[in-house]
Amino acid sequence: MTLHYGIETTEPRSGGLLEQSHKIRVVVVGSIEPRKGQDVLVRSIEGMARELVDSFEFYFVGRVLDIEYHDALKRKTEALTNVHWVGEVSRNESLKYISNSNVVVCTSRDETGPIAVIEGMSLGKAIVSTPVGVVPEIIEHGQNGLLIEIDSDRTLTECLVQLCQDRPLLEKLGNAARTSFGEHLTIERYARDVANVVSRVIDAYRAEPN
Repeated sequence: MTLHYGIETTEPRSGGLLEQSHKIRVVVVGSIEPRKGQDVLVRSIEGMARELVDSFEFYFVGRVLDIEYHDALKRKTEALTNVHWVGEVSRNESLKYISNSNVVVCTSRDETGPIAVIEGMSLGKAIVSTPVGVVPEIIEHGQNGLLIEIDSDRTLTECLVQLCQDRPLLEKLGNAARTSFGEHLTIERYARDVANVVSRVIDAYRAEPN
């Protein structure tokens, strides 16, 4: 039996942290380091036609663990006023960024979670993620999110452009993600599953012959 990690249901958070506009707001939450793959999104941005890039606001949120990596990526995007390197913030502020976004992107090469994806699902955001950690078990491509290959800026670009040009799909994926969270990823569901496993173990132990 697989026990999916659960988190408390996240309520939408208001706040003026993101630019308010008609643009698609894309948020990446995670420590800035090669393992998290922010370079994949930067390459995706670099490969987009300028008119497409201008359809988005990009936010990189997280503590810098690799300064050289961070600085190199920031230099590549410094001419773009719609790319924002936010840095480390509190969990509450991190949730505000997710809550006020349209798309949560995970470009990680390796993960145990990722918690940001689950938080994005709880807030009804469209998820675009690599198949790391629990993602292949909780995201079904095209149904409640979009999956991309690890290190593939090309497929990431395709997904972002698709969501930009198909707003009903953007809304559909976000709503489906929220539904999936409610059915499988709440802390209450996790507690029930753990209790059921413990109960089964106890029952099996009691059923063994003395």
